[in-house]
Amino acid sequence: MNVTFTSSSMTNSTIINTATRNVLFELSNPFSLALDTITMYDPQKQVIAIYKEGWVSDDITYQGQTRPLYHWLYKDNIFSNSRKFVAVNGKTYKWDDRELIDCQTKEVVAKAHRVRWGILSEPRKLNIDVTSNVIPILDAIVFTFVVCEMLGTRRRRRREREIIAHKAAWRVITGGGQT
Repeated sequence: MNVTFTSSSMTNSTIINTATRNVLFELSNPFSLALDTITMYDPQKQVIAIYKEGWVSDDITYQGQTRPLYHWLYKDNIFSNSRKFVAVNGKTYKWDDRELIDCQTKEVVAKAHRVRWGILSEPRKLNIDVTSNVIPILDAIVFTFVVCEMLGTRRRRRREREIIAHKAAWRVITGGGQT
C-alpha cells in the first residue's frame, strides 16, 4: 500500500490511499508563534494522536494515553538519529533514515519517499510505501514518521543557527575576519 500527503506542508495535510484516493487521515498544525501542536484525525474527524511541543519535554497522546515523547518514541542513545516505538501489536519498530524497520525481523516494513518537484524527474508528493502486514498500525506509522521528520528538521535548524552564531563570534574575535 502507498499513502500520499496531499499538501507540501507535511504537518497540515490530508493523507490518502494513493490507489483508491480515499482519505485515511488529516494532520493539523495551527500556526503558532510559540510551541507546535500537531493533531492527527481519522476521516470522521476523531482525534487519533496529538503531539505537543513543550518547554521542558514534548508530549504524545495516542489512543487516549499521554506520555512524554521520549517514552513513546525513544532513542537508543543520545547520539542516535533513529527512533523506536512499540506498536499496539506489541512489536518494536525503528525509523531510520526514512525507513521503518521491524526490530525483531530486521525487515523494512515502510519506506518514505521525498517530494520531487519535477525539474529533472517526474513530480511526486511525499509518500510512504507500507507492507501489508503493518497496515493495522498505519496510524502509528504515519504519525511517528511525521514527528520524526519534524524533530529532524528542528535539529537541522538548530545546528544551522549554531553555525551562524559561531561564525559571528569568530568574526568578532578576529576583528571582522580580516587576515
